[in-house]
Amino acid sequence: MVGMKRDDHGEVAERCGIHHFARAAGRCRACESAYCNECLVYPNGRRRQPLCVPCALVVAGIRRRPR
Repeated sequence: MVGMKRDDHGEVAERCGIHHFARAAGRCRACESAYCNECLVYPNGRRRQPLCVPCALVVAGIRRRPR
């Protein structure tokens, strides 16, 4: 497991898809990738799963999905 970091409990810690040195705080409900707190937004409140910033821009109609 080259490049994988282990946390304090010896488990492999997921890393943010954009900030590769930051620990992931959750997964985007649209693309299912792991992201840190800076990259996640909660447009429908904390009770629903978050979206990453790129997916949130697509949902808001500001950007299109890449082909």
